[in-house]
Amino acid sequence: MSFAEQLKRARMAQGLTQQQVADLMGITNSTYCGYETGKRQPDVAKIKQLAKLLNTPGDVLLETGFKTKEEPNSNLLYNEQEKEVIKKYRALDEHGTKVVDLVLDAEYTRCTDPQQDDDDLFVAPLVARSGERRNIVISKKELESLVPSDEEDL
Repeated sequence: MSFAEQLKRARMAQGLTQQQVADLMGITNSTYCGYETGKRQPDVAKIKQLAKLLNTPGDVLLETGFKTKEEPNSNLLYNEQEKEVIKKYRALDEHGTKVVDLVLDAEYTRCTDPQQDDDDLFVAPLVARSGERRNIVISKKELESLVPSDEEDL
């Protein structure tokens, strides 16, 4: 998808008209229309302004962002809940990211692997520093990788 197409998609996702975006950016409607038709290219400052205004990462507009093999046309428009999860994840220390990654990997496998058997999963209790208790789901394989292989390692 081209920059012009990504821009139009992002604008429409925000429920804005071309005129509204042009007004908010302080440019003429014809200039903005040129961006969406591909007849004009905004400079870097305008791309940053558009990204902020349209709540879309600039790399999505420029198609330099992450795309998966499964979703070649995916873009990175995050909803508010996903943004909050990313914010929290980035605040974690090394231990916290390892725990979250283990749970995420186990849940992803459970939800996407048709060969995954529920008997291969283990519910492990997790106690936060605050004393709050929760259970996490982890595969037996991942659990074994965390546990020493023999008693001498304990």
